[in-house]
Amino acid sequence: MDVDYIYAAAKWGKQSVGARRFALASSSSAKESSLSFYLRAKEQVERCASELGFEDFQIAHLPLILGEKPDARLLERLAAAVFKLLPACVFGKFRPLSGASIARAMINAARSDAHGVQIYEPREFL
Repeated sequence: MDVDYIYAAAKWGKQSVGARRFALASSSSAKESSLSFYLRAKEQVERCASELGFEDFQIAHLPLILGEKPDARLLERLAAAVFKLLPACVFGKFRPLSGASIARAMINAARSDAHGVQIYEPREFL
């Protein structure tokens, strides 16, 4: 997770090519006060990119993503297996979703007529 690269891409889009809309994949647990560097960085990117003043800024707070990943960690695989066994209403915010489902939802959100800042939570991807 690199804050500078994502921020630089957003800034370049806004300033160099006049992008009016920016969509960001983040985390539903992103917090500046988090003990996790990853979650602090996600929140920092949200804040920095929002300050660029896009007309439309969409933030997708993603759950655990299911799918083939070359760097899948043991804990991620274990969590995904456990969440699959639980009813959907239990820990819905963290319930894993397929990468394909998330991608479709983000594309649909980016194509919407919504304006301003929109934050999409995991349950909205279902």
